[in-house]
Amino acid sequence: GQVQPLCLVFEDLHWIDSETQAFLDNLIESLPTARLLLLVNYRPEYQHGWGSKTLYTQLRLDPLPPESAGELLQALLGSDASLDSLKQLLIERTEGNPFFLEESVRTLVETNALIQERGSYRLVKDLPSIPVPPTVQAVLAARIDRLPPEDKHLLQSASVIGENVPLTLLQGIIEMPEEELRRGIGHLQAAEFLYETSLFPDVEYTFKHGLTCQVAYNSLLAERRRTLHARTVDVIESVYADRLVEHVERLAHHGLRGEVWDRAVKYLHQAGARTATRSAYREALVYFEQALDALGHLPESRETIEQAIAIRIDLGPALIARRGYSVPEVEETYTEAQELCQQLGDTPQLFPVLWGLSRVYNSSGKLHMAQMIGEQLLSLAQHGQDSGLLLEAHHTLWAISFDLGQLASAQAHTEQGIALYDPDQHRHHAFLYGGHDPGVCCHTHAARALWLLGYPDQALHRVRDGLALARELSHPFSLGNALEYTAWVHQHRGEQQAVEELAEAIITLGTEQGFSRHVGNGTILRGQVLVERGQWKQGIVQMRQGAGLWKGRQQIYSDALLASAYGEGGQIKEGLNEVAETLARIHKTGIRVYEAEVHRIKGELLLRQAVPAEEQAETCFQQAMEVARGQRAKSLELRVGMSLSRLWRNQGKKDEARKLVQEIYGWFIEGFDTGDLKQAKALLEELL
Repeated sequence: GQVQPLCLVFEDLHWIDSETQAFLDNLIESLPTARLLLLVNYRPEYQHGWGSKTLYTQLRLDPLPPESAGELLQALLGSDASLDSLKQLLIERTEGNPFFLEESVRTLVETNALIQERGSYRLVKDLPSIPVPPTVQAVLAARIDRLPPEDKHLLQSASVIGENVPLTLLQGIIEMPEEELRRGIGHLQAAEFLYETSLFPDVEYTFKHGLTCQVAYNSLLAERRRTLHARTVDVIESVYADRLVEHVERLAHHGLRGEVWDRAVKYLHQAGARTATRSAYREALVYFEQALDALGHLPESRETIEQAIAIRIDLGPALIARRGYSVPEVEETYTEAQELCQQLGDTPQLFPVLWGLSRVYNSSGKLHMAQMIGEQLLSLAQHGQDSGLLLEAHHTLWAISFDLGQLASAQAHTEQGIALYDPDQHRHHAFLYGGHDPGVCCHTHAARALWLLGYPDQALHRVRDGLALARELSHPFSLGNALEYTAWVHQHRGEQQAVEELAEAIITLGTEQGFSRHVGNGTILRGQVLVERGQWKQGIVQMRQGAGLWKGRQQIYSDALLASAYGEGGQIKEGLNEVAETLARIHKTGIRVYEAEVHRIKGELLLRQAVPAEEQAETCFQQAMEVARGQRAKSLELRVGMSLSRLWRNQGKKDEARKLVQEIYGWFIEGFDTGDLKQAKALLEELL
């Protein structure tokens, strides 16, 4: 009946392949913390990505203290009195490192300074004449040098393959008869350099320690290493011809180090795309960048130009997911790809490149340029009658239209997207276009447009559909976006409990995945909830912290929230400064979707001054009303209508105040249990 806790232990972890890393990351994310305990020990040079996780704890494991080191040596050497001085020397030289101690003892046995057997050795050389190397690397290097030439050659060849050595690969790259090979492996096993760790489906050996593999590898001449790496690529392609995709990271590694440049480019690109599908974007970026570097070693041709474009098309979404649209590298990637497309002339690769450029221009405030490219994409897609391209043309246009405040247009494009989207057919688009799923995006953008247009219940249904799809797809960046926009809808509906829960989920996901955008926006939302509860000092601190983590298209919305929070806290000057900066940003970028709300907030702040500036406030409300009506943003029109109505009521214009609110409130057909509509109803009753 009960689910038992799962405990995984990794001993002396110094390197981990991408598949295992992805497995661990997904396991940590998917299992409740009460059911998972992951214990890992590793050397300082191992680099992992868990430090940012909320439930990660690091403990320093120091070398063995002298007493424990003495106990280990007692077990290894025995208790012969002649060993006492040697034990002390070994503890001092190794500083209690158990692996160093064990390798030092084995060196003494191999050099005949110690005789008999493990646990009952006897020292037969004078202590001053016994050299104890100063580092474990030196111990290992000396041990490897003492091997017979054929065994040393075998160990070095195995080190090129890596710490885990399938016998079939070793047979393929080593120039040695099978009987001699197996005999040599037996020698290396007896000397405890290698262990047999797998019999099925392939016999596989593993180095006793990663450092052993590293020292053996470093003892090879560079040209010999390169030759063996290149030969390893040939062998993998031959042995695993029917399942190369399972070995693409290994092929990329050996192709790069073997300087087999054409295949290095191919497999590095494939490895980057494969890791990106697991949302391992940091690793994917390394592969893509290595692929571009490797491509530089090949002569320019149409094929290499097409490869350069294809790599950049895959690099763009990974960069966006990891660093956001606004970083210079994203624009550089798509601009370079566009220039390469121009060299080729007519090429289908142009569509995803233009899509990326459109999103870059959108995020950098060049909305009309972005929209112009979006219309070009729509024309290309309609000409080609490709449902996937049509979906992505509408994808870029619904986002641009929304930012411009063209809400009806945005809504129309999202409805087209919802009609076109097929999760089985289009789920791979998340790795070509913007790093997120278009189906999730069209539902969540539709939800925001619907709320602004005055349909809060339909907005909630749409955003719930988008969130359900994101969870079904298990695509972290799309899920982060869906959580953010779901919180946006609940925040505008006045449902703060839901916002708080979603904010925590956004922060957790963003922290685990390294998505600074989501951490920043989640922190802003959490701060806004605190402000709503009257804890405005703590709330403003969190909102400012969140704003410092991320500067993107949603900054105008978050700045408006911060300006309003300043007003709640009585910091009117700070709020007005924030509004002034936000209006300047709206003017600069053309992102007008929240312009009406910013003017309204400015008016409210002016009324909160020690001496209320009623005339200026009314001007702000009238500006807000004009913008909201021009955008058909009924929900924002209702908000500013209530603000203006309250001002008129206080000025004795009760009839005008009631008529204004009644006219707007009477338009609505749903959402009467949401915050704004309940406030409007209460205001109408007050004005009767």
